[in-house]
Amino acid sequence: MDRQPGSGLSSVASAFAASIAFALLLAPPGEVHAAVVWSVTGPVFLIRDGVAGKALLRSGKPLQEADVLTGETNDAAVLIQCDKEGDAHTLSGEFEAVVVSASDNGPCVIDLKSGTAVATKTRDTKPDRAVLRAGPIAMASVHTQFGIHVVPVRDAASAPPSTRSFVLDGSAICRDSRRPDKAWPVNSGEQFEPDSGMRSSIDDRTYEQLARAFAQLDAAQVKPPEPTLEDELTAAWLAVLRHPEDAQARAELARLQSFSQSAIARYQQARAKELAAQSGDR
Repeated sequence: MDRQPGSGLSSVASAFAASIAFALLLAPPGEVHAAVVWSVTGPVFLIRDGVAGKALLRSGKPLQEADVLTGETNDAAVLIQCDKEGDAHTLSGEFEAVVVSASDNGPCVIDLKSGTAVATKTRDTKPDRAVLRAGPIAMASVHTQFGIHVVPVRDAASAPPSTRSFVLDGSAICRDSRRPDKAWPVNSGEQFEPDSGMRSSIDDRTYEQLARAFAQLDAAQVKPPEPTLEDELTAAWLAVLRHPEDAQARAELARLQSFSQSAIARYQQARAKELAAQSGDR
């Protein structure tokens, strides 16, 4: 796997970076609106106000600013719908994350402490960007799927967690608040480590883990459960993640997701139509 040192912001990406730079700042406090748990698998817990202990998270639960979400096993995952027409966040693995903001004047923002988070942004919806944070690291984009993976260290006082950003489809901008003069474009199929500045291709293990989590969250929306649906969705998701420009793979995933109205399903269905139209033009 080739690894290359990351560089500063290129001239091609500078205009895009400027347009979303403010999205990477901590959103001001505001009334949380319509941030709801859309789907959940495995044991996922909610800690609210830090005093009431943890409660098992269920689909349909509204979320508030400063809510802490934790997944305590590798098969834990949750899909958060940030508003009915906008962005969504998926958390998976052994994760911990905080709802930073979902105010009327900005995007829903998740601050990831550990585990994996993926943001999905549907085109032409409000707010006009999706944002993920992991401490000083942040990513944003206007129409794409991108993520952050955080591995905490044993001695948090002596070393920061290992943070890796990646893009599944499209492109996004990665920034580090400790180095405000830097901004790094990350493209589809790439992963980038802000601390070391190294780039590489997304490894297949990451694709497999994400495909399984996405499929579980999709299948959990079907009642009563369909015995083979999760396996079919896993295979379809894996094909799309490995080859995001494959029109046939997108069409198959969209077909399997036809029951869902989540932002992720709408994103996939829209991308399937885009790619089908492009194929027809050739």
